[in-house]
Amino acid sequence: MSQQTKQQTLVSTQEAGPSKIHDDGASMSATLLAPLNELQALAHTLFLSLSPPQSKPPPAPPISAFLECDRALASAINLAHTHQIKQRGIDALEAEILDLEAQWREICTELAAGKVELEELIEEGNERIKAIEEAKKGFIIYPLNEYS
Repeated sequence: MSQQTKQQTLVSTQEAGPSKIHDDGASMSATLLAPLNELQALAHTLFLSLSPPQSKPPPAPPISAFLECDRALASAINLAHTHQIKQRGIDALEAEILDLEAQWREICTELAAGKVELEELIEEGNERIKAIEEAKKGFIIYPLNEYS
């Protein structure tokens, strides 16, 4: 079986017509490639139907199939454009989150340094209080002499 006959058999077993774009979680690449693949299949079928026949060529696809494929491709491109706009917004929000996280870390570092400093001051204050209490215990009352 020749290569052209194999292609004709393959094309004739495929249903000529536009594919439907489904947004059921398919990737953006798959969404864009589906109408392009369909357009390629339609163009291939059209060229096979116009080539000199060695055997019976497949019938040419209807013009409506090309129009529907064009509409599907336009829809996919519009969806990709919307996706790009939303992705830019997501990227901006992600950058803002990273900036806020950096600020948060800086604040936490400053608070930790302030805590250490405050603990040192409290320890120093406790030592002074302890020294004052010890001084009170060792305090001797001297009688006042009148030397005037």
